Amino acid sequence: MGTGKAPEKGVGTVVRERDSPRTQNAVTHETLSLRIRTRWSSPSKVVLLLFATMSGCRTERDDKAAGGAAPVVVSASLAPVRFGEEAKTPYYRIRLLNWKPCAVEAHLEPPPGVRKVAVEVELTASGTTEVPSNPFYALLADRDGKLFESTLAGCPPLLEATRLSGGRSARGWITFDVPESAVPHALVYQPAVIGITAPKVELLLSP
Repeated sequence: MGTGKAPEKGVGTVVRERDSPRTQNAVTHETLSLRIRTRWSSPSKVVLLLFATMSGCRTERDDKAAGGAAPVVVSASLAPVRFGEEAKTPYYRIRLLNWKPCAVEAHLEPPPGVRKVAVEVELTASGTTEVPSNPFYALLADRDGKLFESTLAGCPPLLEATRLSGGRSARGWITFDVPESAVPHALVYQPAVIGITAPKVELLLSP
């Protein structure tokens, strides 16, 4: 028995009853075709689609017109600073206080042919911009220009991982695993400061 309810008419939908499987397949394809033509043939919808696509493509001119401030970019790096002197940037100051071979417990020792070198630094935030103090923003350069990442298995007290501002300082050791044949030359530090490209500083390990 029928329900007495008239079939609902969707957009571009064709409704038929008791067709053979082949006819039902044809109806399905016809339905899809009509839906596609009905959806995309409306000029207003085409215009809306183009507007949505174009609005996602912003240019530098658009940002300036909207009053958006471009990221502040400071010099990518500063001239190398001699041992004991302070490297100064608009956002932070950093000074190398000491460096030495680092002795650790047996289970923390590096593999044969590798040694640990520790560098003591003091980092100070110059203004209100938050500057991260973190050993992983530091690299150790040898005389051949090779760079080595820091490790947490090193000499205490470690440089504290924190954010500094308003003249606050952090002081501690940063340790690196380097080949026995490598001659440590400089500490390279470049923190990731939100909204700007912070300058990279290079602190020489010798006067």
